[in-house]
Amino acid sequence: MVQEIWKDVIGWENYYQVSNTGYVRSKDRYIRNYRSGLALTKGKLLSLNKTKGYLVATLFKDKIRERYPVHRLVALHFLSNAENKPTVNHINTIKDDNRVENLEWATGKEQQLHAVKMGLRDKTLGSNNNFSKLNDKQVLEIRELYSTGNLFQREIAEIYGIAEEHCHRIINKKSWKHI
Repeated sequence: MVQEIWKDVIGWENYYQVSNTGYVRSKDRYIRNYRSGLALTKGKLLSLNKTKGYLVATLFKDKIRERYPVHRLVALHFLSNAENKPTVNHINTIKDDNRVENLEWATGKEQQLHAVKMGLRDKTLGSNNNFSKLNDKQVLEIRELYSTGNLFQREIAEIYGIAEEHCHRIINKKSWKHI
């Protein structure tokens, strides 16, 4: 069994803590009460909200209210990020499992590859991909049109209703490599 470790939330040290098991709690503190002056308020586990499947903690200090994804709080406080990667990946793909052993720092590309590997995202290529604007025949036509030298990439892109950069990538086989 993993021992639960609590750390003060950076910037909120006198108010909140996050644990390596994915919980956030408020700390005991004195709050000014208009009747009796200062009153001790006992700390407690926060109720977390869900946004797009991710757990989010809402932190209050004075008149400031901020929302933080719990997985980012856990990663920031318990995982080293020597390579300065921008996102946090859930290794088992369960978005509300915020235990430190289920989290890792990742790049956007690493996130996408992980999603494909875990079966969350389809890596269907070419016209079999539901988001594709083109089919295999059109890609071959684009390459043929460009090879004649009669049209610029910009003009070909306009004909097919795609961005000029996408046309460039097709011509140079950076995308649609399988054809």
